[in-house]
Amino acid sequence: MPSIPYDGMAPPQHDPLVGKDPTLDAIMDGVEDREPPASSDLQFQDFKPEGAPMGDIESQPMMQPQTIGSMQPAAASQQDTDALIHGAGEDAADAPMYTLAYYQKFFDVDTTDVVSRLRKAMTPFTTQFIEEVAPNPDLYGPFWVCTTLVFSMAAAGNFANWLGTDTTTKAWTYDFNKVTLAGCVVYGYVLLLPMGINFTAMYFTEAVGFIQLVCVYGYSMTIFILASYLCIIPSELLRWVFVVAAFAVSGGVIYGNIGGRLDNLIPGKGRAVTIGLVGVHAALALVFKMYFFEYL
Repeated sequence: MPSIPYDGMAPPQHDPLVGKDPTLDAIMDGVEDREPPASSDLQFQDFKPEGAPMGDIESQPMMQPQTIGSMQPAAASQQDTDALIHGAGEDAADAPMYTLAYYQKFFDVDTTDVVSRLRKAMTPFTTQFIEEVAPNPDLYGPFWVCTTLVFSMAAAGNFANWLGTDTTTKAWTYDFNKVTLAGCVVYGYVLLLPMGINFTAMYFTEAVGFIQLVCVYGYSMTIFILASYLCIIPSELLRWVFVVAAFAVSGGVIYGNIGGRLDNLIPGKGRAVTIGLVGVHAALALVFKMYFFEYL
């Protein structure tokens, strides 16, 4: 049998289903009879948005984001915050009392100023302290002195109670009420009493200066921080000595720095008011001793 020359092309494959299924035969005949497209090159066409000007679409500017109405309340809220902090653009000296800018000047002190005032706050029966703080009274020092005193009294009191408790027969528990009560007593005393003094002076003549009074009373509590730790010593006699000494120093600071001012503002009654304030300070020292420095 003569051989058929090989032309390099693969022999046609025969589908076994062709010729058996009439539907498949019709489909295959339609595919074979289809003419190829005139050109295989794909044509791309740019479509421009309706109403857009003719020209290169790439040269058209991008759509700008529109202002959302919900962003306006946020901007108004930021303006309210700025007004609260900065006093609606006013200087700190002219800012109203309900803005933070008004109180900013009372925290404008550095470490050197605070250390110097702490030292002079432990020199009783002199006017050294008020002479230094009168031009620039601060609230930074009184805040941290009072805060330190609150936690030192609570910590020292609980530590001394732990030392004096026989844990073999009784379980010791931390008294968290000391922190709460100490905060109420110390902060209430340093804030409310100067407010009462200021209102009393205003009733007779003129105000003493609320911030200056808070500064004096706040710094005068410094000596009680030292006394709170010294009272850990398990000796009732020494505890009374420490508390009385702390009262004498802090009471002397109050008497020496605001006594003369009250004498001038309340003629004939200023000295009596000052003695009364020293008596209130003695009651505070007694509260410290009987509750916070009375370690069982």
